[in-house]
Amino acid sequence: MTSRQNNYDPVIATDLASAVTQLRVAGIQERDVRRHLDIVLGKRPPFAPVVEYQERLRRIQAGELACLSLPWLMLATLTRLGAPGRLTTIAGRQGAAKSIFALQLLRYWLHLGVSASAYLLEGDMGELMDRTLAQVSGVSDVTDIDWQKANTGRMWELTGEHRADLDRVAAAVTVSAGLGLETLEDLAAWIEGEAKCGQRAIIADPVSAAMRKAQPWISDPAFVRRVKRAAIDHECSIICVTHLVKGADEGKPDMVAGSAAYGRFSDCVLQIIRHDKKASMVTTPVGRKEIEHSHTIYIEKTRNGSGSGCRLAMQFDAGSLTVVELGLITKKGTGK
Repeated sequence: MTSRQNNYDPVIATDLASAVTQLRVAGIQERDVRRHLDIVLGKRPPFAPVVEYQERLRRIQAGELACLSLPWLMLATLTRLGAPGRLTTIAGRQGAAKSIFALQLLRYWLHLGVSASAYLLEGDMGELMDRTLAQVSGVSDVTDIDWQKANTGRMWELTGEHRADLDRVAAAVTVSAGLGLETLEDLAAWIEGEAKCGQRAIIADPVSAAMRKAQPWISDPAFVRRVKRAAIDHECSIICVTHLVKGADEGKPDMVAGSAAYGRFSDCVLQIIRHDKKASMVTTPVGRKEIEHSHTIYIEKTRNGSGSGCRLAMQFDAGSLTVVELGLITKKGTGK
């Protein structure tokens, strides 16, 4: 390279025209112009994607990048919703146990030492502690204020025994100060902030409670794109809990409240459906059998797993306020 070439400074090139002029004045051959323009534009060399992919493989092999496990084995295998950089939407009607499901998931991750956080737009800290205590103790009566009064000794005993679990959940959760009056923009900013701080898993429940500054077909797609970008940029797993539109049919991915963007742009879409107890033929770890269940999870979409279109039989355990996985539904049962 000549001394004239050494004097070339890409920093002073303010646009492509001036950059090309500088390159030619410096005597750089035309075949090298593109490479130097990449420097001007701050672009990486053409081989960078392969290098980045190899670095990703190295991190996976070293255990630095991994898919988070779930408290439901088949759901984890079929969806891989805990993979880094992924956005999951969990939808259901009112009373479908969506928030119970989300709390169970959060508590499971915290117990494993995963950096996780949640923003709740419904309820208060007292209700959250009631539900958490019910799940960790297996005593759902603790959510009843009359039972709490009549069993003060037992309540003190349980809160003392499970203090560590209560503290973990309380520290990880932000309960809505505006009673659901936050906007989607506020919620997106909170999620972005948590992702930047290094949280590996982030839950928002329910996003349908947030206010919209604009029409849903404008606000919701913008929200989805922002939080998905945060998941990708910071390699975290983001879970958005929401409602189905009124009158939605079971198993329809475009029936999520707010916008079809949730179904289209999420990496995984689950519907939790509560129904009268019915029997279905399911595949379990020990074989096939007919099992009665109170809930069904429809895996409407998954980009990283093999379970798109599958249904899982689930049972709501009223004694512990948890959701139990029973197996993969293979065909319709007798119904009851």
